Amino acid sequence: MILPSFKIEGSKDTLIVDASAKIGKFVAGKEQKFQFKGMDVGSIKCIEVTAGNSDAWRYEWISVANPNSHETLRFDNPQSASTNQYLSTDRKEGPTKIEMCKCTKLLE
Repeated sequence: MILPSFKIEGSKDTLIVDASAKIGKFVAGKEQKFQFKGMDVGSIKCIEVTAGNSDAWRYEWISVANPNSHETLRFDNPQSASTNQYLSTDRKEGPTKIEMCKCTKLLE
């Protein structure tokens, strides 16, 4: 089971979602939608995704919608098109964490 966690940074606040407690299983090859309820973060600035357990995860994109500000942002995986790297707790497979903003950068 793949259990990444998410941090959504906004102009007002930051929401941290521990996937193991909030969303359940990811299924390979399928588009999945999850809804996180929490405080109004304001205008979405960045998201940070951290690998969970020992399973690697390769996503094409992540879309984040904020019903309070009526905005939806799509964050494409900067590695998806050009490489076979995954987000993983195993550093040989890829980074353990990625932050995506206007300028996407790999962390750790």
